[in-house]
Amino acid sequence: MSIFGNLGGMLGDFIEQHGGAEAMAQNALQQAGGVQGIVGKLQGAGYGEQVQSWLGAGPNQPVTADGIAQAIGHGKLGEMAQHYGVQPDQLSGLLAKVLPGLVDRLSPGGTLEPHLGQNAQAPSSPRDPAS
Repeated sequence: MSIFGNLGGMLGDFIEQHGGAEAMAQNALQQAGGVQGIVGKLQGAGYGEQVQSWLGAGPNQPVTADGIAQAIGHGKLGEMAQHYGVQPDQLSGLLAKVLPGLVDRLSPGGTLEPHLGQNAQAPSSPRDPAS
């Protein structure tokens, strides 16, 4: 098996131990400011067209691992990766893979639905009645 196969297997094992790719991505997103935080960072980094495709109807445009790293910041990404015991490029690749579908599911009406994204730390809507 090649070194890339070994790394892929190790990352797969790690992800399984942490509840799956989406669970790991959601935990990482919490550290990066929640789903709305990372969406805002991606828009600010020039990835607004991709983000809009996730929010709207139709196919989701991809974002690259480099785009994720640029939006989160290499320092923060490094801290997050260290927390999970993976390389920063592995974490940014995972986030790039999972984030478009996650945002798409959290935005059925074209805007992020905070009550659906609480596990990903989406802030509550000002329209929600106080309990």
